[in-house]
Amino acid sequence: TPLTAAGVDTAAVDVELDNAGNAVVAWLARPASAIQASSRPASSGVWDPTPTTLSGTLVGRDPQLGMDSAGNATVVFGASGSVALPASLESATKPAGGAWGAHTPVRESDDIEFVPPVLAVHATGRMIAVWTELAPTLGCDRRRAPRQPMPGAPRSTSARSRARHAAAGSRSRRRATSR
Repeated sequence: TPLTAAGVDTAAVDVELDNAGNAVVAWLARPASAIQASSRPASSGVWDPTPTTLSGTLVGRDPQLGMDSAGNATVVFGASGSVALPASLESATKPAGGAWGAHTPVRESDDIEFVPPVLAVHATGRMIAVWTELAPTLGCDRRRAPRQPMPGAPRSTSARSRARHAAAGSRSRRRATSR
């Protein structure tokens, strides 16, 4: 059964089933970069006729879906107001047999890129989302000339040294939240 209209490309598809066989699927719909979802109750075996757009007017990416044993579903995704890097992590929840609620921010930032989140949901409904934040490092400005070595210090041109210097422009931190 097609879940999207003709001409809509999909990526980052994630699907979950509960103990009763109810299914939920979430994906990135292109070219709009919208996070969409559809569900299929086990009782009818029929997917929703129209997918729900979870990201609203935000540009979304990398949806991660989780569902507990009772059929309550949650999706976590990166979002921004433009095609730029995500400025927030958002979540939306669908109670068993209900409709998706509005997305709400999990974490917001103006200067951090969020690497795709990972979501785990326990059968009891307890959940945890984990993500990596990439941020600028200590005022590093790549437009400036490299620092001169200290007098008498050897100059290193090894591949390892060049890789360390290239990576100095950003640092990463792992973050987690649970409910």
